[in-house]
Amino acid sequence: MSAIFITGGSGFVGAHVVRAFVREGWAVTVFGPSPEPCLTQKDLSEITFLPGSIAEAGSIADAINTANPDFVVGLAAYGGTGDGLLASAAKNESSALAVNVQGFHHLLTSCSELTKRPKVIWASTFAVFGDASAYPGGIANEFSLRKPDSFYGLTKVLAEDLANFFR
Repeated sequence: MSAIFITGGSGFVGAHVVRAFVREGWAVTVFGPSPEPCLTQKDLSEITFLPGSIAEAGSIADAINTANPDFVVGLAAYGGTGDGLLASAAKNESSALAVNVQGFHHLLTSCSELTKRPKVIWASTFAVFGDASAYPGGIANEFSLRKPDSFYGLTKVLAEDLANFFR
């Protein structure tokens, strides 16, 4: 059985990803501050939940070492104000940087230091491109110039650059 480690697994998208891997028979470990808002008691009975903060290097390193995963899925994003990702990042830029950029750096560093290096899958966001009207026909793709118009989008641009650095 393959093992997968998921950050942000208690969020809306993350909980669906967790359930998909459970259905496929994977050993799933979810890391985050809380199983709320989206993981149910049934979910928790089928996975390992390790509490901690991706913003704390030691916390994420210990969790990854404990899980010893084959794959890592990075879905953690700062949403601490409960107003959505973009508004939360705008209201608390320091926390958004700590989770979305520094936390992602901690995740990548922890994975790179393992003897058995897991494959890392990370989700960015369309927010790295900003307003669609800035692009011909309102369409951006992976080759389009990144023009974030929100602080959240900026943090994801920085994280994309970190991912490329660690490649």
